[in-house]
Amino acid sequence: MMNPLIIKLGGVLLDSEEALERLFTALVNYRESHQRPLVIVHGGGCVVDELMKGLNLPVKKKDGLRVTPADQIGIITGALAGHAHKPLLPWAQKQHSAAGG
Repeated sequence: MMNPLIIKLGGVLLDSEEALERLFTALVNYRESHQRPLVIVHGGGCVVDELMKGLNLPVKKKDGLRVTPADQIGIITGALAGHAHKPLLPWAQKQHSAAGG
């Protein structure tokens, strides 16, 4: 089996239906022409930053990477699963991709 191509999506992409449609069309074409499995992972840092600001919680970063205190893991997981992950699932399923998360 060929190694999968791993694609990291930025969280900003999740707010554009047009961008998601174009992305998944391109991914299906790539998968069919290259017969290579794809793995999609998503970001959502902007979603998390906005949520933390709304909750009046500090956002700590070191060298550009988020440092998440243990007591904020649940909050961040909820934000990513609810806002970032949710729009991708129907697109992946529509393209007959095995999707989960």
